[in-house]
Amino acid sequence: MAAGRLDGFNREIVALERDFLQLIRGHLSLAELRTKESLKRVWEEIDRDPVAAVCMTRIKSGHAMTPRHGINVMLLARAWTNAVHQLGRRRDDFSFCALIHDLGHWHPDDLVHVFGAYTHSQARLLAAHTRVSAWREAVLDNEMVQWIEEHHEQPNGRGYPTGTTEPTALSQVLRIADCFDGLTTPRRIRPTYSQHEALIVMGRWAGHKFSKGLFQGFLRFMGRYPLGTFVELKDGRRAVMAPGELGPQPFAVTNCDGDVLNVDDFDGAPHDTIHRELKHWYWRVPDDWCHAHVRPDLLDLPRSYLDEKES
Repeated sequence: MAAGRLDGFNREIVALERDFLQLIRGHLSLAELRTKESLKRVWEEIDRDPVAAVCMTRIKSGHAMTPRHGINVMLLARAWTNAVHQLGRRRDDFSFCALIHDLGHWHPDDLVHVFGAYTHSQARLLAAHTRVSAWREAVLDNEMVQWIEEHHEQPNGRGYPTGTTEPTALSQVLRIADCFDGLTTPRRIRPTYSQHEALIVMGRWAGHKFSKGLFQGFLRFMGRYPLGTFVELKDGRRAVMAPGELGPQPFAVTNCDGDVLNVDDFDGAPHDTIHRELKHWYWRVPDDWCHAHVRPDLLDLPRSYLDEKES
């Protein structure tokens, strides 16, 4: 993943965000969005580099009803289905549904500007966002409508809007990607989980809130410690999960004392050497910077969050 490639990928995503906003504002139709070059280019980038697509989902917007959430769900769903499912001619249709799956929040937009916890009446209104009838266009066939309308249905019958116990497989794929991005996105109404923590929580829900078999496939695709996760190895070294031959693999970036290694010395380690997940860490600002004109919040940072705050 060259830096230039990632920058180009990000620019395509930003262009798609702008087009999505035009749809939300009523300046663009679904059919027009479906044929936008920005969407086609993002799909091409996902197909070319699914690893980069998964990494891009770490960029978040704290408000659920934004284009970024739809884009992240699409990035995850398309990269995952490319790897383990054969959708054939329906691949682009499914990816489009993943992008717009929450568009119903804007029809009407009563809940869009609610930033706290919902009241009981608002929570009941929330269930209506899965109904496509208010904003459906001819570009959505009946199967696509079903994928969107069932993306909150659960095998245990406690989902919405109908409470069916047999949602379609692709509706469940969409639900899993939606749930994962939701749990890992900062929200005012609940804690934010790391990607590793989110997979643990979702593992408890598997078989109840969504298909257990499909979740196991998602877990194999993402890895228990997804790309970009910082971990501590059993020998005390710190590592970051990066692409390996068999999926995400820990690569040690410090020695046992916490000193950062040169890039050429980053060392791949087996999965069974992982001790625990770490919070993201930063290099300590050199002492001679303390008198320079730099932001005060960047001064005297510990080598790692863990050096002083965890026993």
